[in-house]
Amino acid sequence: MNFRNRHFILLEFRRKKIKIKLASDWLSNKNPGSDFRGF
Repeated sequence: MNFRNRHFILLEFRRKKIKIKLASDWLSNKNPGSDFRGF
């Protein structure tokens, strides 16, 4: 059970990291004057 919990936490962490990366990429693309392609 402990191992499964750790695995789940790692998965959640990775998903959050991907979301944060996508958000930061989107924000950097949103700069005025840049070629913004949205979602």
